Amino acid sequence: MGDPWIDDESIFRGRLEKGERQTKLVAERLRRDGLEVEEPEKSFRREYKDRHNYRDEVDLVVNGCRVEVKSRPKLEWTTLDDFPYPDIIVDTVRKWDGHKTLPVATINVCPTTGAIIVVPGKTKGEWREGRRLDSGSGHEDDFYFAPRRTWTTYEKLVEFLRTRA
Repeated sequence: MGDPWIDDESIFRGRLEKGERQTKLVAERLRRDGLEVEEPEKSFRREYKDRHNYRDEVDLVVNGCRVEVKSRPKLEWTTLDDFPYPDIIVDTVRKWDGHKTLPVATINVCPTTGAIIVVPGKTKGEWREGRRLDSGSGHEDDFYFAPRRTWTTYEKLVEFLRTRA
């Protein structure tokens, strides 16, 4: 029997659609804060083997800057200080390094509280690389982990993005 993440596109699409809901909520919040937000049209892979063609896609373009949004449904926090781990996943190494133009930040959202942790892309030199099981896909992969000292707030990201208008 094959791997559901590879063989069943409905699993992949379902996971992607859950993330898209959070991305839309973040986009609306950024707009309310006076920023110009584009939501690039998403395309879906036809098969798992085609995944490399989508590495450079980005979730949002805010005042001309690329921004990734990650939903963290299995974790709960309300501030940067009460996040339950000393580091946070930024993205898979393959996806991050596959960008032609790197995102200025990754916005991590807690769906239950709406809390946000921002990891600026310029802090990549401080990230560590590690292998772990992706609980959503069931696959092991290499990820970038950003330590707490690199995190910033949503408000500071908004300030930075306003200077890009």
